[in-house]
Amino acid sequence: MKQYSNGYSPGFNEDSAKAFTYIYNTFYPTIYQFVSRYIDDAEQNKDIIADVFLKLWKVRDEVASVVNLEAYLKGIAKNCCLDHLRKVSVRTRVHKELLHDLETSSETAYWEDSVRIAIIEYVAKKIESLPPKHQLIYRLSFVEGLDIEEIADRVQLSKNTVRNIRFSIIKFLRLSFNEKDLLAIFIAVTGIFNKN
Repeated sequence: MKQYSNGYSPGFNEDSAKAFTYIYNTFYPTIYQFVSRYIDDAEQNKDIIADVFLKLWKVRDEVASVVNLEAYLKGIAKNCCLDHLRKVSVRTRVHKELLHDLETSSETAYWEDSVRIAIIEYVAKKIESLPPKHQLIYRLSFVEGLDIEEIADRVQLSKNTVRNIRFSIIKFLRLSFNEKDLLAIFIAVTGIFNKN
């Protein structure tokens, strides 16, 4: 198989599994090493690299115009690492705040915080299933507390688009709580009030 200077193989942009396999095998070690500099978790690195090559596959029609495929893949890998680190950062900060609250609270507050933790963890898992732009707007709006205008400036979208995405996130979360989840939260809250 002929290889060009950018590591591109003919047929890749025509859905050639053979060409994709060639590119994957050629660049996997380099991208793994690159990702490992930022993420110190072998299993997570494999997930990130899988995401890198999935993103490459999705834009395979554009690969022929890429001058340096290794640099292109490293750019995708960098963005994937940043996304992962942002998620970890938000979770870590929220968990640290909750841990502090738990350590300094009364028994009643402990039960209230337990319910709050369960809800926050449930919401965090649901948010991870949203598209990256929705996750970013959720974080900026509901975690960092920015208003619609500040978010619009930060993500380069119109205020109306940001408002619509925020509305769709709220609607998504409201619909995400099924009867079983609501019943578990209700039982926990009822237990709190029965203690008082």
